[in-house]
Amino acid sequence: MQDAAVDQMVFNREGFSDELLLSLYSQLLYPRLIEDKMLKLLRQGKVVNGFRDWPEAIAGRGNPGAAAR
Repeated sequence: MQDAAVDQMVFNREGFSDELLLSLYSQLLYPRLIEDKMLKLLRQGKVVNGFRDWPEAIAGRGNPGAAAR
């Protein structure tokens, strides 16, 4: 029986410094860590309501619930 070939991803880093790539990575990682923490708190019942609106507010779309007030 033959082993299945494993495809490897090839990254072309040409033109991207280590500093830039680390900066991009941290900018992507930090919001994910916050979201993960918020989801854990939501599941524990420590955060209620409004949680589903916060991604829109962070994205600059304003507060969707503000018009209903």
